[in-house]
Amino acid sequence: MLLARNPDYAVMEVSDEFLRLKIEQECMREDMKNNVKKVKIDSSSELHLIDFSAYSEDFIKDFESHLSSICVGKLGKKLSLIKLRLREFLYSKDDNTRSGAIAELFIAYYLKNAGYKQEYLFFNLEEGSIKKGFDGVFSMKKKSYLMESKSTLPSTKNKSHRSKINEAYTDLKNYVEGRSKKGKNNPWRNAYNHASHCDVKTSQSIKKKLDKLADKFDERKYIKVRLVNIIPCSTIFGLTKDACPNQVAEDDYDYIKNLEANSKVILCIKSRNINDFISYLEN
Repeated sequence: MLLARNPDYAVMEVSDEFLRLKIEQECMREDMKNNVKKVKIDSSSELHLIDFSAYSEDFIKDFESHLSSICVGKLGKKLSLIKLRLREFLYSKDDNTRSGAIAELFIAYYLKNAGYKQEYLFFNLEEGSIKKGFDGVFSMKKKSYLMESKSTLPSTKNKSHRSKINEAYTDLKNYVEGRSKKGKNNPWRNAYNHASHCDVKTSQSIKKKLDKLADKFDERKYIKVRLVNIIPCSTIFGLTKDACPNQVAEDDYDYIKNLEANSKVILCIKSRNINDFISYLEN
């Protein structure tokens, strides 16, 4: 299901939450489990603390096994061509856009490893541009999620996961409720166009729901974020394995709990410097 049960929006019944968590556990590689801490905050909120600050040989090997499907879907391309396109894209952008793109790659990699299905292409349908709307749509069995990612550079002062999660959540809320100041694009239409690409292989039920929501958005019949399943994400760059721990203070749990949504999965990632990732692409 894309939204909470509602005669206008429900696609199908909510999947068993235990089954979803079981799939995550079974799909995730053993070495990644060691770099992930999950906190179940309440029945509709969970927090994933993810450490990507070390590019181990196993990490690189597994990341590369997913990279083509993340970027171009079922089409499949040689790894060297995917890395070339990524390099050329990142070379042409400023550091803020670079950090955002790399963060989205890591998020897609993590969620695919955890058993979620990616319902969009990382490479935008308009060559060289960034997506107009939600950063991504993911599904797990019968539930679908809207993903929004925010990131910080090493030079950012007073950086925190809470501030970035708040930015990501605010963007999702404003997009869904028709209050975004970032242009007049229909985010549901953009999501539908990605899901309709033949190499994404999105189910008909999800595509029909996205199309219906896009039509309602055009008619200015906006929905509330409390009906939606969401994945707000924060990535902090420039942290080594031994740097400050990847933490969200316990007094932030109430803040997460009080974010309106049908259900929410919060991702907080710490990563190496963006130039380290670009160096990887150049090798």
